[in-house]
Amino acid sequence: MPRLTLDGIAKSFGGVPALADVTLDIAPGTVHAVLGENGAGKSTLMNILSGLYRPDAGTVRLDGRVVPPGDPKLALDHGFGMIHQHLTLVDRFTGAENIALATGGGVGTGVIAAAAAGRALARDLGFTVDLDRRIEEMPPGMRQRVEILKVLVRGATIVVLDEPTSVLTPAEASSLMAALRRLAAAGRTVLLVTHKLAEVFAAADAVTVLRRGRLVATLPIAAIDADGLAALMVGPGEAAMPAPAAGAEVMPAPAAGHDNAVPVLEVAALDVDDDAGRPAVRGVSFRIHEGEVLGIAGVDGNGQAELAEALAGLRRPRSGDVLVDGVTVEPSRPRQRLARHRVAYVPRDRHHAGLVLDMDGSRNLILRDVDRPPVRRRFGIIDRALAAARLARAVADFDVRGAVNGPVRALSGGNQQKLVLARELGHQPRLLIAEQPTKGLDVAATAFVQRKVLALTSTGAAVLYISTELDELRMVADRIAVMSGGRITGILSRDQADPQSLGRLMGGIDRPSTDDTAGAAA
Repeated sequence: MPRLTLDGIAKSFGGVPALADVTLDIAPGTVHAVLGENGAGKSTLMNILSGLYRPDAGTVRLDGRVVPPGDPKLALDHGFGMIHQHLTLVDRFTGAENIALATGGGVGTGVIAAAAAGRALARDLGFTVDLDRRIEEMPPGMRQRVEILKVLVRGATIVVLDEPTSVLTPAEASSLMAALRRLAAAGRTVLLVTHKLAEVFAAADAVTVLRRGRLVATLPIAAIDADGLAALMVGPGEAAMPAPAAGAEVMPAPAAGHDNAVPVLEVAALDVDDDAGRPAVRGVSFRIHEGEVLGIAGVDGNGQAELAEALAGLRRPRSGDVLVDGVTVEPSRPRQRLARHRVAYVPRDRHHAGLVLDMDGSRNLILRDVDRPPVRRRFGIIDRALAAARLARAVADFDVRGAVNGPVRALSGGNQQKLVLARELGHQPRLLIAEQPTKGLDVAATAFVQRKVLALTSTGAAVLYISTELDELRMVADRIAVMSGGRITGILSRDQADPQSLGRLMGGIDRPSTDDTAGAAA
């Protein structure tokens, strides 16, 4: 009998299906991987298992008995232990105190018992962890181990891990995969949610592939190889070229006309940390030449956001160099980067980073140069006529519709994005960093944004185009670099970028590549 059965699970948000008729059986004492791209429905499915979401249809059965949906405490009582991608630990507490909180013992009387139980499990799993240290003092790998111990001490027999290696070093990730195998050998059932093919082959007995909310296949891991999994994950496409062998360089030869040209953007050995001080971008190098669009592909959360922020001046790199037209760019505020190097930036989150929603359209259009002429005149006076002229031009050139003279929060998402694009392109940038520029837009607005971005390259500007949508990148980019685990695992020309090859690189199959060798200047 299966340990866990999901039968016809469906879930929609705002009328948009996230899962549709997902049915599968999971055997006891196994590691079962759930694989898929961003938006495939992996996290939604796991949140249903943990009781955080109530499915619109379908049932979950544990050892043949229906588990009532939508009750996190009941899910815990049934033995479901969820380990989220973003850990749920109290930073100022020790590891033992966090375990005590989870088991209901409190941070006083329960700490000794929690520490003893945690240490015993750590020995069984081969974990190195100091439960007397505060979480804020631990490295990411040790924090992850505390989170696992927390759910195990509470009695979890089904352990669900959502992208558990996103903040781990390769060595820590390898250690975690070995620990999951030991958990399964001890009789627990493990659900590993991931997009990394290497992790699937390192730990899983079976794999389920989701794509756009639907179950594509469930197979024993021995029945498929990396190429087959990559094809299932990203979907059918044009005839695939042979996938590069593991460890092979995958960058194309230099394109004609770029052999000796100074690139518009050169990034060399860039390391960037995330907000918690953990490595997010690791040794990334690439170049973009005049009139070229370099796409950045990958499942969200693999360092793309930190890379974009570092290049835009919003985040200070830990090490490495950034050059625009051969001139080293010093860490600076975004407005200075725009004024000195003509670097424009379309952020992924237009509401929080792109616009001031309670301001009108004209004020949003002058945000980037409100501190200098010609916008700022003598005695700090803002040239309102200039701001109004910019708004009129944006409305005409970018087809911005709606009440632009009122707060921009009243505009549709597409018109808000057009306003951001109008502001950035209005500065005639030499380099545009476009991060998820069509996210949340309808088909017409998406096509409009893409046309404007591509038109910019006719002026000789370069574009770094970051998206999780492979079809979009294959349409707009001349080359596509894939990020996995904070590294660039390969850079492919448009002709090379078939779904199978991109899927392999997204899964971290090939070794990290740089853009400083023969294929650099393509």
